[in-house]
Amino acid sequence: MTLLEPYLPQAPSTSAAGGYAEGGSLYALGLIHGQNSAISSSKQVDVSSFLREHLRTNHANEVISHGAALGVGLVNMGTGSMEVVNELKELLYTDSAVAGEAAGLAIGMVLVGTVGDGTSSDPATAEERKEILGELKNYARETQHEKIIRGVSMGLALMCYGCEENADVLIEEMRSDRDPVLRYGAAYALSLAYCGTGSNKAIRMLLHTAVSDVNDDVRMAAVIGLAFVLFKTPGRVPQ
Repeated sequence: MTLLEPYLPQAPSTSAAGGYAEGGSLYALGLIHGQNSAISSSKQVDVSSFLREHLRTNHANEVISHGAALGVGLVNMGTGSMEVVNELKELLYTDSAVAGEAAGLAIGMVLVGTVGDGTSSDPATAEERKEILGELKNYARETQHEKIIRGVSMGLALMCYGCEENADVLIEEMRSDRDPVLRYGAAYALSLAYCGTGSNKAIRMLLHTAVSDVNDDVRMAAVIGLAFVLFKTPGRVPQ
């Protein structure tokens, strides 16, 4: 944190203007202390607490909130902490386009790979995750901000990571939505759910989307998604 100290916010911001250096430094802090970094667990806990403090107290500045949310998501990636998810959800529900996009993505980071996961030792936690999933889908359809829809759809995609057929119901629901941003997220959800598996089913679905969807971004995501599914078997990439 010494390197970033001159840029980190020193106190909660009461201004909606500026905050780019502060928000960027919080994001950088998350990148440095992410779950796969060679940082001690105690240091990660300290950094997580620092980032969460700024997440809770900087709602007035969407730029700082954006950086704090991404930092929190990176440091807590894969932990499944519902306490962290609820703090991110509070930011999401402020309906700020910039901050909400990051909050939706960060929730997906924290809950990565949990769609259809019935292995939780705590039934209450599993039920709470299902509720969060339903809330995210509903909010993506209610908000008027495309940035938030995109952040939530990518968060949902991260939640599908490695889940294969357990994610099929969610993926099909997103693929059939009228909103192209949710269909964009569906392409990534499908490719992450079957990442590295070489699944013929996933390949067929992505190829179909790549040639049939009316939206350019959705078709692009489907083609990129093929790389996720086939990255272990590049020789099978369709010609």
